Amino acid sequence: MKRLLQKVINIREGEGTRVGIMAGYVFVIIASYNVLKPMTRSLFVSKLGLEQLPILYILLALVVGVVVIFYLRVSSNRRLDRLINGTNLFLMSNLLLFRWLLGLNVDSAWLFYSLFIWASIYGVLTTTQFWLLANHLFNAREARRLFPVLTSFAILGGIAGGYFTRFLVKQIGGTANLAFVCMALLATTIVLMNLAWQHREPSVERTRRAQPSPPKQSFRIVGEVVTLIRNSRHLALLMGIISLTFLVVQIVDFQFVAFASQANAGTDDLTGFLGFWVSTMSVLALLFQLFFTNMIIRRFGVGVTILFLPVALLLCSVWVFLSYGLISILAIKLGDGAFRHSINKVGTELLYLPISTEVKNKTKAFVDMFADRFARGLAGVLLLIAYSWMGLSVAQISLISIVMISIWVGLSFSTYREYVNSFRQALAKRRINADELINVSINDEETINSLIISLASRNERQVVYALKMLESVKGVELIPPTVPLLEHPSADVRLHALHLLRQQKDSDLKLWPNVAPLLYDENVEVRREAVRFYATYAKDADEKLAEWLKHEDSRLRGAVLYYIAEKPKLARKLLDRRLMRSFLKDGRDGRIQVADAIGILANQNYNSFLIELLEDSDSGVKMHAIRSVGQTHDPRFVSILIENLGDRNYRKVAREALAEYGDTITVTLSEYLRNERLSMNIRSGIPRVLSLIGGQQSVEVLLDNLNQEDDFLRYQVIKSMNKLRARFPNLNFDKRVDAALLDELKKYLRILAALHVTDSSNGNGSNPNGSSLLARVLQERLDDHLDRIFRLLGLRYPPRDIYNAYAATISQNRRIRANAVEFLDNILSNNLKRVLIPIVEELPPEQVLQQANGLSDVEFHCQKEALEALVFDSDPWIRACTIFEIGKCGLIDEFRAVIAQAKKAEDSLVQETASLVLKQFA
Repeated sequence: MKRLLQKVINIREGEGTRVGIMAGYVFVIIASYNVLKPMTRSLFVSKLGLEQLPILYILLALVVGVVVIFYLRVSSNRRLDRLINGTNLFLMSNLLLFRWLLGLNVDSAWLFYSLFIWASIYGVLTTTQFWLLANHLFNAREARRLFPVLTSFAILGGIAGGYFTRFLVKQIGGTANLAFVCMALLATTIVLMNLAWQHREPSVERTRRAQPSPPKQSFRIVGEVVTLIRNSRHLALLMGIISLTFLVVQIVDFQFVAFASQANAGTDDLTGFLGFWVSTMSVLALLFQLFFTNMIIRRFGVGVTILFLPVALLLCSVWVFLSYGLISILAIKLGDGAFRHSINKVGTELLYLPISTEVKNKTKAFVDMFADRFARGLAGVLLLIAYSWMGLSVAQISLISIVMISIWVGLSFSTYREYVNSFRQALAKRRINADELINVSINDEETINSLIISLASRNERQVVYALKMLESVKGVELIPPTVPLLEHPSADVRLHALHLLRQQKDSDLKLWPNVAPLLYDENVEVRREAVRFYATYAKDADEKLAEWLKHEDSRLRGAVLYYIAEKPKLARKLLDRRLMRSFLKDGRDGRIQVADAIGILANQNYNSFLIELLEDSDSGVKMHAIRSVGQTHDPRFVSILIENLGDRNYRKVAREALAEYGDTITVTLSEYLRNERLSMNIRSGIPRVLSLIGGQQSVEVLLDNLNQEDDFLRYQVIKSMNKLRARFPNLNFDKRVDAALLDELKKYLRILAALHVTDSSNGNGSNPNGSSLLARVLQERLDDHLDRIFRLLGLRYPPRDIYNAYAATISQNRRIRANAVEFLDNILSNNLKRVLIPIVEELPPEQVLQQANGLSDVEFHCQKEALEALVFDSDPWIRACTIFEIGKCGLIDEFRAVIAQAKKAEDSLVQETASLVLKQFA
């Protein structure tokens, strides 16, 4: 049974517990919301009447968005498990308060408005938190397989919640007591969330996808999307039909609630009625999705798919207008429920296909934050005018829907024509990211035909691209056009063709004569995929694999070894140390195969082989061994990997391998980073490892090292934090950044003061080309400090804004620099403005230093004082240039003792410069 379930829903070994907990979590969350939904609606309509509903829709559009933005702002620096626990406990206390007020028979309008709006916020927050947690627990590849499973449980939860409400509302003492049911369900989610948190993997943090945009980024997205819509006809049409969908659906919902309130006299009856039909619509949507959606898309394409919902609603709206009653109202609501969440949703996702991933993400964020609420708010305004002010009946309101749907249908025809053109262009330019088609199945006939035609292209990249896209196609015969590609000259094409064939339901061992030659392919990935193909369809696969392990061709043996390593049970059956040792005798390729296999075996009994391979004289073998070490997560290898950060041949793969360990090694990395006896080549590589690991622990280690004396190491620390800030906007960068920023400004001012008196003494204050070597070096250091200052600002303010300000600051265009000054003047604190703006404005050094009076405790009155300070600088290059400047200026007698001491310095450059100066200028 367990094996059958794993095969049906594609759950792999080690994932079952996490998936089970998260499936239960989303089931309970959606069920609780579908209990609240009919409860709050029935209470509102029963107590306040239908006339208040349009006003409520308008308030919802205004309030929910503001609350969500506030929530994002408040939650941005909170640990996820604590955030979810705190939010759920807060929501439970809210439910208790509402139930208490309802028990007091409070009939004030504010209570029912608050309860309805609160329930809408509840739905947004709880589902958002669930998907945040899911993104935290599953990496991108796991999400591709498992998120559809979680979505299915969400649908089941919605079905259960509505029916639960219908059959229990009177059993538990009335509508108000459903609040207790929701509290119990919320308490269950707290237990499930904490269980899920305990089963998270340490290294998931670094691979999770983007967090929800912080408020300022969300507002920036609005401007960007508006610009994109202006410049893209396809996007403009798509936004039009999405907005009209929300608007019409809100009007239909009003008509349904209006009829329900008229047909059910009591609050409890209305609650049960709404709960029953909410679930029934979910059932219909699920059935339609399972049995009809793919068939309709495959047979009729996107053009017909996107017309299903508007045409159904148009016909039903006419019916409601002509014959208002139970059957017509149920028909229009069931049409909405059955089609909107099934065929229309899939059709809309397909319309997004020609749009690049970046634009698509921004557009969806725009829809979630603004378009949805604007359209529903507009529906509220129209209903307020038509129903409350003009006095139109519920049936007559269908006239508004008929007009809006007619526009919707017209836009759908235009959108489809634009979709076809856009898709062809996107296919030619490869703008669609095939790897990110997680929940979208391409079933449109024209789209599929375009992809199949692309398989005959002479452009290798276009063929590979089409093969990747076709992986999401279901129910279409793809074997005939794909088989010839097994003989394609490109290994990449052969690999993806073979992978596509292995996924086809109609594939079997009849294709083996075409596949068998690929067992000896020159490309290792193709050989491995050929073995996977055989193992997928052959009944005697285990016996054949055991036979191939002894094959005389080492390339085939290696491919089989890798496949077996992917299957833990099979590996325990067929592999042992003696067999593994025999592969090491197969030369370079054999040693690489062993290294790769051990990395995915997850069996410490074989890790000792990696010790040998890490010392291999062949750089390719060693590189594969390092990569596999990271996959093992064996703590014995951490120090070896860190040592390889100092070797430029292996530092990149060593960084990636260390990052695989995740948070488990952040303490160790911190110790190495602070170890001053280590080579700077090794220490400077550690911040980049931390940036790859991600997470708040990595941030804490980097923050603790902002005070590193070495400029280059400090730069690497700051740069790594910039990367983390860009990837994970919700990470917390505390006041240690402010302290580092202040320290960096002091160092800038110290160098500026030294440069000012040094250059002035040489008479080159206004002629940088005539400056001494020391002056030129000091100017370079000023530039470096300014870079670090702006990078630190990027940790406290929006990174993109700060980057643009920095680019403007170093521009030669005075107008652009003036814009940067204006921007910084508006966002920086007074203390920072006082120092930084004179620097950006390129005021004379004496004015900059005067403005910074009190920040810098260093003041040089003459060149000699500056040289006395610089000769002991922590930067060896500045020390060497200072010693040379002393000799050139004839000041050896004053600094003879210092120069003599410099001859014994640890840095060879300082030693040689001191010796040279004593010989040449003494």
